[in-house]
Amino acid sequence: MEGTKENIQKMFADLCPEAVRKIDVLLHDDATPIAAQVQLIGMILDRTMGKAETPIKVTNVQENIEAAQEELMAIVCEIQEEMRIEEAEEQLRLEEKNESADD
Repeated sequence: MEGTKENIQKMFADLCPEAVRKIDVLLHDDATPIAAQVQLIGMILDRTMGKAETPIKVTNVQENIEAAQEELMAIVCEIQEEMRIEEAEEQLRLEEKNESADD
């Protein structure tokens, strides 16, 4: 087959049914990584629905990571404080139990 634009387009058009079947298999296969599934879904939506007219705003990832880290650290500190309080209360209970046993 000659390498004209029309011939190449025909070759690719002939492969379309097989490509769609393969996409379907990959999309529904639990072994396919989520990132690959998301790419497939995006590709399908772009081809069928058209690309979004409004660009999606991407926030500063580093700022989001730092904010999440700060929030997690605050939670960790809160949990550690609660654990210290619980340990102190438990220690008091043990001391009170020992004192009452000594009486």
